[in-house]
Amino acid sequence: MSEPADQHQTLTFVVRLWPETDAAGPLRWRGRVEHVGTGEVCYVESAAGVIDVIGCWITPVSARGMEQRREVPAPS
Repeated sequence: MSEPADQHQTLTFVVRLWPETDAAGPLRWRGRVEHVGTGEVCYVESAAGVIDVIGCWITPVSARGMEQRREVPAPS
């Protein structure tokens, strides 16, 4: 027997990470996290930023706010 839909919620993300270096600094990771259900995209400046973005989806929006999901503006 299946359980009611409100007992199981699945969140799906597409995560892309790539290394970047610049003339003045060491290698760092940048990335893009897309929430598949809404199409919302967040850009991050570290692999740890991925955890922060996904954490915002796990914590109710009313507790943390949508504006906290936007860590870094889209690259130009």
